[in-house]
Amino acid sequence: MRSFQLASTCEGYRAAARNQGIRERPNGLFPPADPLLTALAAAPKTFPFEKLVATADGPYLAPPAGGWATGNSAAASGLDLRLFYMEPFKGEDHGSVFGAVRFGDSAAIAQECHLNVHGGAIMSALDEAASEMGKCDFAPVLGTVDASFRMHKAVPVHTSLRVECLITSKRAVRCWVDGRLLSADGETQYASCTIQLVNMMTWVKAEQEIAMEEA
Repeated sequence: MRSFQLASTCEGYRAAARNQGIRERPNGLFPPADPLLTALAAAPKTFPFEKLVATADGPYLAPPAGGWATGNSAAASGLDLRLFYMEPFKGEDHGSVFGAVRFGDSAAIAQECHLNVHGGAIMSALDEAASEMGKCDFAPVLGTVDASFRMHKAVPVHTSLRVECLITSKRAVRCWVDGRLLSADGETQYASCTIQLVNMMTWVKAEQEIAMEEA
């Protein structure tokens, strides 16, 4: 797995993400022909994708069983996040990640009590989207080392919401991504975040160099 991690690149990650797209989600929470998803899919220079990871079988694989915030298993647990990468336009240094998310009953503060989405579910969606932004344009193997979130309004369940993420700064092995959770029309901001990500391969390479020196 380490060899695949070390061999992975942002260019390779984006190419694999474009090729694989988003797998079918039998437990998906979006209705057919959802207007927000339709609009995102039709945006110029944009393609749908989902999280890829390096495993023993290759550098860019969609987790077969999904994960906490990705795939059908996440949708079944109340978090259905669909991401889209928008390629940079002329004069831009990097692209951006947009998305649509719907939270189901299992993501509510308390089920069957007419309550809104739990803050942990909101933070999970924003952190996932921000991390994928970093993997597309900073480093394909990275981790969140610091995060700040702000909740601006209560988030309703069973509502299609817009996610936007953009890299705001890069410095050495770290990058910073700002993210927002908005209404489908972009007029209402429900939550925002700033995520600090670190290139994990710097540690892997350092470990290898130390091992070689000690051998």
